[in-house]
Amino acid sequence: MLERPGQLLSLSRQVGPLAEILWRLGDWSAASRSLRLAQDLSDDVGVTPSREAQWSHVDALLAAGQGRVEEALDIARRGVAAAGSVRDRFSEAHNHAALVLGQLVADDAPAAIGSFERARKLLHELGVHEVGVLGVMGDGIEALATAGDRNELATVVAELEAASLRARPWAAADAARGRAFLLEGEDAEIEMAKAADAYAELGMPLEAARCELWLGTWLRRRRQQRRAREALIHAREAF
Repeated sequence: MLERPGQLLSLSRQVGPLAEILWRLGDWSAASRSLRLAQDLSDDVGVTPSREAQWSHVDALLAAGQGRVEEALDIARRGVAAAGSVRDRFSEAHNHAALVLGQLVADDAPAAIGSFERARKLLHELGVHEVGVLGVMGDGIEALATAGDRNELATVVAELEAASLRARPWAAADAARGRAFLLEGEDAEIEMAKAADAYAELGMPLEAARCELWLGTWLRRRRQQRRAREALIHAREAF
């Protein structure tokens, strides 16, 4: 049994990130349990910054994924404020990243772009140049595409393509997704299918499903009903 504060703190620092990993793997029940354990452990040892600053972004992601959009936005905004109050810039960036998904689901692409830019700026100010550390690139790409900001989208895609050359398979998946939004016709379909396959291979079923959803909608518009149905079924199975 763990009794020493140092052991509890060490465990909380492992369980917290695990909650986000489980969320991205689509196991929301396990993610929720891990999140509660991390919060409880943090409370037990008096971790600073507070649980609201440190783990709220995972709570917000869970709420957004389950359709509780306003709750997700409220949680992430409170997390931004809490992290800012204790100058925890890394947690602040994570909460801005969570806002991107919530604002995207709320159909507010301009706000999502603002949160995306703020999250990335905070990381750069901290000297962190690994573009995937927040897991927000796919959401940012979709926000830029929805808003029709092709110039910034092309810049982000180029950044991801450069990262993919450094053995970053997730960056290659994100880059393919971004290229799909920049292209038209069958070229767009090929890139989005490539992104869906890459996400699936990486064990990222939610991102793969979002690509399948786009493919299904796109194919339906082109009156390819059978292929559209197959893509939409795949997406529904993940959600």
